[in-house]
Amino acid sequence: LDKKLFAIDQLFEAKQNLLGTLSEKRRALITHAVTKGLDPKATMRDSGIPWLEKIPSHWKIRRARYLFTQSNLPVREDDQMVTCFRDGEVTLRSNRREEGFTNGVLELGYQGIREGQLILHSMDAFAGAIGVSDSDGKCSPEYIICDPLDDSTVPHYYALLLREMALRSFIQASCPAVRERAPRIRFNDFKDFFLPVPSSEDQMKILSHIRLSIGPIDELIASTKRTIGIMQERRSALISAAVTGQMEVA
Repeated sequence: LDKKLFAIDQLFEAKQNLLGTLSEKRRALITHAVTKGLDPKATMRDSGIPWLEKIPSHWKIRRARYLFTQSNLPVREDDQMVTCFRDGEVTLRSNRREEGFTNGVLELGYQGIREGQLILHSMDAFAGAIGVSDSDGKCSPEYIICDPLDDSTVPHYYALLLREMALRSFIQASCPAVRERAPRIRFNDFKDFFLPVPSSEDQMKILSHIRLSIGPIDELIASTKRTIGIMQERRSALISAAVTGQMEVA
């Protein structure tokens, strides 16, 4: 049993290392695209934003209040719960998982949410819980729901940019904490953040480039996770067979 488990554990470690490498490469591709643009020959200038450093010279800098407004939509009778996860997915809870959540008996304070809106989880944004909703529904009052002020602001671009800001610990450093390592961001905090402003055309090109670049990486990540799942099942089955006397020993 030890020999068989050792072989599985060695492969498991190699697959986990591969997952880490793929995740790092994925983030590096996104980070470079949303913060530096796609033109390697572009002239760069200091952004004046501590976490961002240099940006293309033709990009503007504006406070978030001039890009987004806070939404305030009512809850409709048939709205389902939408959840913003730390990996940046914002979707109906039923699309992903129902366990691990506590629903209020009275849904006072819940707010309506619509597909395409930019979402920041006020208490989990620091860990990457920022994204664009793929669903209509309702959500916790702890969610900051933002609408672009005009068509020149593309929510999906800013979702990726703001996640990078969060993962560089800017939210954690700049917002008050309600518990250890859990700063709470409100719209009043967010609206004063300085953000880069590529043209809407550049934003769309960046998003297209990211989708094409990370597609093969995401497929390999999914395949690797499936392999890890199979190995874990195999490991459990071997242990079960050994302790119940079903394993043949040469």
